[in-house]
Amino acid sequence: PDTAVVHKKMDQSNQSIEFSGEEDKGTYGFLSNRFISPFEINGKKWPSVEHYFQAQKFAGTEHEEAVRNAKNVEAAHKMGRDRSRPLRNDWDQVKEKAAFDGILAKFTQNEELKAKLIQTNPASIVQRTRNDAYWGVTKDGKGENKMGQIIESVRSQLVTEIGDKSEENH
Repeated sequence: PDTAVVHKKMDQSNQSIEFSGEEDKGTYGFLSNRFISPFEINGKKWPSVEHYFQAQKFAGTEHEEAVRNAKNVEAAHKMGRDRSRPLRNDWDQVKEKAAFDGILAKFTQNEELKAKLIQTNPASIVQRTRNDAYWGVTKDGKGENKMGQIIESVRSQLVTEIGDKSEENH
């Protein structure tokens, strides 16, 4: 049922798709880092991008593993924001790559989600947040929307791969 809605909405190339960064519900909830969709990176299984992203703040420490094993997304999020845990020194330099890596793994390792993401093409993707003007866009319309840009970048890579495969078959 959701697929039909996506197809119908994708008739306009200037379409903008909005999803909430705080929840994983609704037609586009699958875009959220909080959406449960297990994937594997470097031999480790992650329940969600949120688990992976928050854990990368502590890569190579026992805190990374603790966040990976958090009982749910909310717990992983809270642990990742807990400043009593030692944040890696280069976090500001690597946080966008960490988000990209997790999102790429999520959408390349789940065919259903990959198809849903590709169906959003070429619409712009906007993460709505309450107060995070770096990763999303706030209710007053301000923000860099880095998460939306990263998801669009992953989508572009997937669309290109499909195009390359269809070229090989001709």
